Amino acid sequence: MAYIYFMSVVGIIVILLETKLIAGEKYTVWGVSLFDNIGIFHMVSFAMINGIITPALGLLQGAFAKNKVEGFAFIKGTGILALIPALMILEAFQGGMQYVLGIFPNFWAIRGMLLELMPMENGANLSYPLYLLIGGVYNLILLIVAYRLFLKKAQY
Repeated sequence: MAYIYFMSVVGIIVILLETKLIAGEKYTVWGVSLFDNIGIFHMVSFAMINGIITPALGLLQGAFAKNKVEGFAFIKGTGILALIPALMILEAFQGGMQYVLGIFPNFWAIRGMLLELMPMENGANLSYPLYLLIGGVYNLILLIVAYRLFLKKAQY
């Protein structure tokens, strides 16, 4: 499980860092580069929090899948669920409505990173560290629940 977490964190850092280094100037909004606002601290902290969900999803898939076919179906389903927080860029999910997406574990870290990339003035927004703190606690709770469910299945 530690290996999965480590590789997930490294993968996230590599993707963000390489995107910033190779194509960072291509990602601009109103002439301002998005990646100018984030540094290595933001990338590492984001990766450490968002990476927690990877072993949790693996444990949940192992806990609920009865065979390989169901396992592949769960993998596809969780991949689709991981994309749902992308809805937060829609105007309907600005302000307080953004927290409807908070039931998805990757929402919290992604929302914090999005606010660092594109700072927006909104009374409902929290600070970057607070988004990461909430996301970290939520993801750890999900990891513990997933681990217990997996152990329950593994005993039978």
